[in-house]
Amino acid sequence: MIWIYCSLLTIVAAGVAIKLVVQQKRHRLRLLWSARWLQALRTLLELFPQHRGMANALLKGDESFRPALQKLQQQVDTQLQTMRRLLNERDSGGSLYLLQPIEQQWQTIRDHILSMQAKKSFAAHTQLVALVIERMQDDSIELEALAHNNGQLRLLLTMLAWELPHVVESIGQARGIGTGVAAERASNVATRVNLKYLHEKTASIINHKLLPAHGVIRHYQGMEEVIDKAVSSAQEFLELLERELITTVKPTVAPEMFYQQGTTAIVAAFQLFDQLFPRWIHSIGLK
Repeated sequence: MIWIYCSLLTIVAAGVAIKLVVQQKRHRLRLLWSARWLQALRTLLELFPQHRGMANALLKGDESFRPALQKLQQQVDTQLQTMRRLLNERDSGGSLYLLQPIEQQWQTIRDHILSMQAKKSFAAHTQLVALVIERMQDDSIELEALAHNNGQLRLLLTMLAWELPHVVESIGQARGIGTGVAAERASNVATRVNLKYLHEKTASIINHKLLPAHGVIRHYQGMEEVIDKAVSSAQEFLELLERELITTVKPTVAPEMFYQQGTTAIVAAFQLFDQLFPRWIHSIGLK
């Protein structure tokens, strides 16, 4: 009897251990999926502001942006298809609701962009970008829980998933509005006030959020140059914005040049995300 009792205890213990291992494996796979999902949202955060800026210039009369706008729409559609497949990997489509508000807003814009007024188009795009940022923030919480005992890792994830997207969006809005102003060769007081607000908001996030994270980021080999590039590119764009649009009633800057300068700043910010986020994942033990 004792032998049978001990055998039963061994079987139960083994079952519990196996169940625990399976649960841990599932949790790890879920976290790895969350990391891939966050990276996919980051791609949308790059594409949607590009579309907003090009559409704004096109709707204000610069036809040179039309071919690039059409190509960009195809890129967005392809990325959304990729993200639907990623959601199907998670639970056979049960999480498609995570993407639905974004897809619906995008489809509305895509179907009606050429008949929209520039102001309405810009507002619709900005709402779309806000949906992406909100999704990034919500879906980073599970990853943040892994770093609850490490203040530096929490600081980095907050910077990557919360602060950096707002820097990109502020620059993206300024790029979109400014490209339209440059295309029209004229601006009004309201537009200049709005650009000034975006300028100050971006500078504040850089000074109070990105720069304080510099001391942590430099501990990752090769990352100091990357964050320096992100900060300097953003500052150079802000200088151009103030010099050519905020303090000028009749701007002379070429819309293509202004758009490209904004794009350079945004690309540098995304390079920071793309190089630092995988290292953050490695730091918390996910590979």
